[in-house]
Amino acid sequence: MVHAVTEVRVEARYVNPLTFLLGNVPLNSHIDRLIANRSAFLACYFDLDHFKPFNDRYGYWQGDEVLKTAANTLASVCEPTRDFFGHIGGDDFLLLFQSHDWRDRAALAMESQAFLFASPEERLAGGIPGEDRLARPTFFGFVRLSVGAVCIGPGDARGSAQVSAVAAIAKRMAKEDLCGFAVLRLAECET
Repeated sequence: MVHAVTEVRVEARYVNPLTFLLGNVPLNSHIDRLIANRSAFLACYFDLDHFKPFNDRYGYWQGDEVLKTAANTLASVCEPTRDFFGHIGGDDFLLLFQSHDWRDRAALAMESQAFLFASPEERLAGGIPGEDRLARPTFFGFVRLSVGAVCIGPGDARGSAQVSAVAAIAKRMAKEDLCGFAVLRLAECET
């Protein structure tokens, strides 16, 4: 009992105060447990595309609403007895799928219209005006989820750092894809 209470207290230190999801330390521990148990899983790195321009235009309060909606949507596609979900930080989330229908679950989250927080005028225009990181006027698409998925088979990974590095590569690939989806096999990646 004392061990369980201590573990809950430790995990509570790593909870994101906005989404109430576990953060990096519990996520890394879970990845390392899956690897140690030689379990197959998918590390799905979800990111909100065009979040910064949205946040700049509407303010952090509305941006927080988008983050909470994203967290709730992603949590709704998890199978709690098989999957593990956490908030890495900012607009980045990691979902560790062991569900066999992971692709359908990820697609369901990505198809959610919950991220269409723009005004009717911006919906009609097809995006949001804003500035890029160099303060140049730019037209951005709507906030949407993209996901970089990494398939990890038994014995493929050395640790959570390796999984994290390859998931970041998959996420970058997904952000460049028109559909916002990229899948890599860890065994095929050199890290």
